[in-house]
Amino acid sequence: MFQQEIGSSHRAVEAKLPTICRTPWLRTTSVNGSLQTKLREEAQCTRLQRLSDRMMDVDELKETIQTIQSHVSTTESSEEHLTYIDYGQFKKLSQMVSAKARLFFNAFTYAALLNSDPYGRISLDDLMRYIMRKTWLYQMRISLAQYDVSGCGWLSESDLELYITDLIPTMPALASMEQEFLPYYICVAVKNFVFFLDHQRAGRVRIMDLIASGLLEELFELRNSDGSMNLTETDENRFSQYFATQLYGQFMNLDSDSNGMLSVEELMNYGSGTLTKEFVMRVFQESITTDGEMDFRGFVDFSLAMENNNDPAAVNYLFKVFDIRQRGYLDSFALNYFYRGIQRSLEEHNYLQVKFEDINAELFDMIRPAVSDQITALDLKRSNCAGLFFNILSHLEGFLSYENREISNAPLQSEHGQDGDF
Repeated sequence: MFQQEIGSSHRAVEAKLPTICRTPWLRTTSVNGSLQTKLREEAQCTRLQRLSDRMMDVDELKETIQTIQSHVSTTESSEEHLTYIDYGQFKKLSQMVSAKARLFFNAFTYAALLNSDPYGRISLDDLMRYIMRKTWLYQMRISLAQYDVSGCGWLSESDLELYITDLIPTMPALASMEQEFLPYYICVAVKNFVFFLDHQRAGRVRIMDLIASGLLEELFELRNSDGSMNLTETDENRFSQYFATQLYGQFMNLDSDSNGMLSVEELMNYGSGTLTKEFVMRVFQESITTDGEMDFRGFVDFSLAMENNNDPAAVNYLFKVFDIRQRGYLDSFALNYFYRGIQRSLEEHNYLQVKFEDINAELFDMIRPAVSDQITALDLKRSNCAGLFFNILSHLEGFLSYENREISNAPLQSEHGQDGDF
């Protein structure tokens, strides 16, 4: 079992590291760039090359693993054989591996890997995973820095577009993508990074945030050695071709006049088709539009917010929509503005009206803001009810789902008034 895990780890490293190192070191801005720009690029290139020289490549990583495997002690458990090394062996191994690998053999690493072994040993499996993961993270940091032409630790949307474009040929799961669809896939992939990580909406993402977020690991799940993954097998991955195709299909279905843009009326048909006009109008007011219509990039942002409306990034997006007076908080006036759309929808579909005063009190009780009559974005994030809050006020389906929650959660009753069986 352990050998199988190490074997799979080998394949994982082989799949990641060569491609990361394959891209060119630095992309110059232009031949006619200023001397200062060229000097900065040269310094960046030199720094990245120096960092890369300190890292193990695939062959060196394999050699390190083999060295460790050949100098281990084994203790027998009632269930399986677990491989451990004590601190003395750990220090001996540090003298047997290469100088690059020796960077991982320090007291900090050993302490980080200590678990519950009664003899104070660490698991060889944990050590292998630690070294491989750290190596991958370092290589990823260097790889992303190649696209940071400013050298400030940020990647703009255009930088990310270039990164995804260079990465696609190394992803067998994306091999079947048609060339015409490529710009739309790149847009969706980049938006996944920018929407969730660009907290200041500055059009750029910190490289360290990219690495720490886990999004890159999700992206690299698409790298499959035999290319056997199809669309439906990766539908849970937000970087899959399936995910991007679904978004593009939604956009095309909404675009009834086929002009490549969405009007207010067209976007109102999103999802179940019960979005209120008040809500959609505010979305357009807070979005970048062309002649009052939304393009595909804006639609991707909107869709990510609606489908992940409890995520902090989505809360920020939707809060701006709901903050009609731009005061930094929502009061009863703002809530009533959006609830009027819900009341109109209730009337159009012949549902019983619910007084605003009742809904207003329930919403404030749900969020429990720090200031009793003002709901801030921070209040929504702390409440863990942001998604429900937005659903109630933005579309009829969300409101009815909330109103009927007691009925849908009620136990089935038998004819004798007792709980019935399903």
